[in-house]
Amino acid sequence: MHIAFVIMAGGGAEAFVQTLLPEFERRGHRVSVIYGHSPRPGQAAFPLRVPVAYAPAGQWHYYLGRIVKQFHAWPRRLRSWEVSRAAGRVLAEMEITSPVDVIDVMEGLPVPPLRARGRVVVRAYGSDWTVRHYCRDGDRYGDRWLIRQEAAILRAADGVTAISQHLAAHLSRMCRFPLERIHITPCPIDIKLFAPAGPAATELSLLSVGRLERRKGMDVLVRVLGQVVWPRYPTLKVYLLGAAGDLTPTELLALAPPRYQANLVFPGFVPRHALPNYYRRAAIYVAPTQYETFGYTILEAMSCGVPVVACRVGAVPELVDDGDTGLLAPPADPAALGQAILTLLGDPAGRARFGQRARDKVIRQYAVPDIAASMLAWYEQVCRVP
Repeated sequence: MHIAFVIMAGGGAEAFVQTLLPEFERRGHRVSVIYGHSPRPGQAAFPLRVPVAYAPAGQWHYYLGRIVKQFHAWPRRLRSWEVSRAAGRVLAEMEITSPVDVIDVMEGLPVPPLRARGRVVVRAYGSDWTVRHYCRDGDRYGDRWLIRQEAAILRAADGVTAISQHLAAHLSRMCRFPLERIHITPCPIDIKLFAPAGPAATELSLLSVGRLERRKGMDVLVRVLGQVVWPRYPTLKVYLLGAAGDLTPTELLALAPPRYQANLVFPGFVPRHALPNYYRRAAIYVAPTQYETFGYTILEAMSCGVPVVACRVGAVPELVDDGDTGLLAPPADPAALGQAILTLLGDPAGRARFGQRARDKVIRQYAVPDIAASMLAWYEQVCRVP
């Protein structure tokens, strides 16, 4: 089977494909990757034998955006059509040497330009309008047009899949699409790459991975540390990995009491292959995020045997079993978040127990071979439907 993934650089979609690709190849399938943009620095590295192509959008959406200014929906809709048509042209070139059986595309890309090239599977990772809906921020005016477009895309696809039960239920409700037609395929994890290193490598420190932005709750975390955690553990190191978003390291440092500012460490953006070294050193992984359609970094921490403290939002409860693999705090409750951190900091035996149970759950439910087998069986089912 020849499977072509149409993705964007960075984020969960790229990590999803990069993690699964070796297993697909090991099972004798061919995989191609099409980026919906021009080449960018920092993209995932794929084996040289894997065809990687680019399908950048045209410029019409840019000019339309200059005309309508703040009304973002129509330029984004036009851009999605431009990317989809460009991907269709790339697929036509691939067809000359190897016909494509399944085209796995990110949600938001129209299906019609791709239908002539193979069976189209729409994979929902979490759209911009979904995040705005739950975080209640950003410019949400006009999102109803993006929702209408998404509903049409789901109906036109040969198959629809989502990375979490939460996201599937959300799409079913917002797009009025039958829930039973959405196949759940959670994100896979390489349990050999993301593996525990043993107690000797652990230090009493906290870790959080993600862009430095309010949606990820980085400002809330720093305030909680200064008010609740550092007074009890004044030398506790906290590593915040990620590029600057709507917050910068300087702004986050200003939120911490001066005597504790040296405890904050900002390594910046860290490539995915280097992340396990940070996870293994951490005593607790903290995810104070406002919303997650899945929570890939939480899964990575769990795979490394690190207990998790997170907010009960989005799909996080599907990953973290409260009181078993970590602790969940109610959203918008900094005091509860701080108390959960203190609870685990003061209980080394509990941290070890939670970490082991987290690792066991990842092996049972999110290992690459199992996820790959489920996906391939579903692809075959999609291809059999007339």
